[in-house]
Amino acid sequence: MNYGGPFGEDYWYLNTEVHDNAKLNHFTPHKVIDEKTKRRPGWFRKDEFAFPKLSAQMAKLVRAGGLVGVGSHGQLQGLGYHWEMWMLASGPARSAALRHSQRLKDYWQARGPGVD
Repeated sequence: MNYGGPFGEDYWYLNTEVHDNAKLNHFTPHKVIDEKTKRRPGWFRKDEFAFPKLSAQMAKLVRAGGLVGVGSHGQLQGLGYHWEMWMLASGPARSAALRHSQRLKDYWQARGPGVD
């Protein structure tokens, strides 16, 4: 979740071909895809999206030893979580964010949320 700009998922609807994604069409009812991808409200310039700034701040947290979580809130099953990871890794510290996202994934798989 980020504030200060349009939702990050709108970036992907505007800049990628979500409707005709083969894997999405295999696992998601076509009616759901149509509802989410056709006639979406709002058009935004790329410089309006806040996720590049958020990504830069997350990279600072990672470099300082912090952990950053990723979640997609279920807006679009399958692709939504990937979009969130890609947005996290989109900033100036791309390689650090990518390494962190892999480390975070491994950490949660090994420990599980809420397990000490």
